[in-house]
Amino acid sequence: MFARWPQPEQGMIMHTSRNLRDERWSTQEKRHFAFLQSLRRCALSGASVELEVAHIRVHTGMALKPHWRHVLPLRHQIHIHQEKSGLDWWEKAGFPIGSDNDPRIWAERLAEATGNPEACDDTLRDMLGQTNRDFIYQIMTGRA
Repeated sequence: MFARWPQPEQGMIMHTSRNLRDERWSTQEKRHFAFLQSLRRCALSGASVELEVAHIRVHTGMALKPHWRHVLPLRHQIHIHQEKSGLDWWEKAGFPIGSDNDPRIWAERLAEATGNPEACDDTLRDMLGQTNRDFIYQIMTGRA
């Protein structure tokens, strides 16, 4: 008997293998990732360091990365902590999933401003103002 795939939740976008193949590593995705890395500003610490592009995962266990527009530039230490932690990580960071401060909303703003460093700087500065700095400090000092 074949195993059944989980049914999508209401409002969840399910990617087929075809549209994943079409979108994965598209010209837009490559351009956006390179642009985010060129900004050299972590979205949550504000540090000017070499960055990694971190996918904002809401659903786990399906081995699919979120859409390329749902990424944020994070420094390595924060990115690793985010990947290892559970789904409540973003809430602890100050960005509850599904809220008006959902990190995917911030990521979409950055995606819309790809190629415009000034607009992205403004977005990252605003995002930093919403960040739970104590939580990020705990990560950076190894206390989280």
